[in-house]
Amino acid sequence: MFDGIKILNALTDIEALKQNPLLDWQLHVPERTGAIESQTAEYDKLKFTIKGTFVNVQGSLHKYANEGAHNYNDFGADQVAVTLKELRERFRISENSLLNNVEFGVNVSTPFPPKKFLERLICHKGKPFIKAVDDGVDYYQCQHEHFILKIYDKGTQYRQTKNLLRFEVKVLKMQFLDTKGVSIKTLADLTDTSNYERLGAILRAYFDEILFDEPEIKTETLKQAQRVLLDTGRNSKTWLRPQREDFENGTHYERARKEQTRRLNKFVELLKNHPQSQHW
Repeated sequence: MFDGIKILNALTDIEALKQNPLLDWQLHVPERTGAIESQTAEYDKLKFTIKGTFVNVQGSLHKYANEGAHNYNDFGADQVAVTLKELRERFRISENSLLNNVEFGVNVSTPFPPKKFLERLICHKGKPFIKAVDDGVDYYQCQHEHFILKIYDKGTQYRQTKNLLRFEVKVLKMQFLDTKGVSIKTLADLTDTSNYERLGAILRAYFDEILFDEPEIKTETLKQAQRVLLDTGRNSKTWLRPQREDFENGTHYERARKEQTRRLNKFVELLKNHPQSQHW
């Protein structure tokens, strides 16, 4: 379930970390000062940075558990516990280290090509999905204030023969989890399975809120008003949320919000009930 992490001030033995034979440290020395500003080293998709008395650790726990090779297999509480034990034994990273960011998500086997499914993305709660390419793989991200939704074709990324869709939430501010009733603050908390059902509920809720197109619906099969609704609804900019500062008073703002909600419900109903909808 868990993947990427960031720890800005890991609890560890800095001197022992500097001398660790597994880490090849690179010194960063600005020409202006000639003094060592920081040191960085990488090991199996984890990056360690020493700056003064602070140790930053970030990267993919899941990939680290697979020697940096991939993260398409299952990675549950038992595997997380083994991984944290390794970090403690290899690098003296305490499981009490506070997390600053964490990613959690699921790999889902689908009966259809994820690539075609991703082409149907429109937006999530008015925020568009932005396409990015990394190592030849298309990623779609939707950024909110406290978290980012990320969805992509995991099977293609690692040349798997089966269809594998990845959906995950990247937490940008850990207080976000508190608001959702999830108690995760340290590395050790990642093994607390009492959080897992709540994390799963977050994933399901956000996925259900994503607006997906039904591209098999052809406009020529629709009445004029429905054609306009379909064409405008497929444009993510249509669903940008009204902002209070753009209206001269609260009444106009509320009217715009209600009108957008009404149009959204009509658009969703059109996609849901049309005979050419595939309901992927």
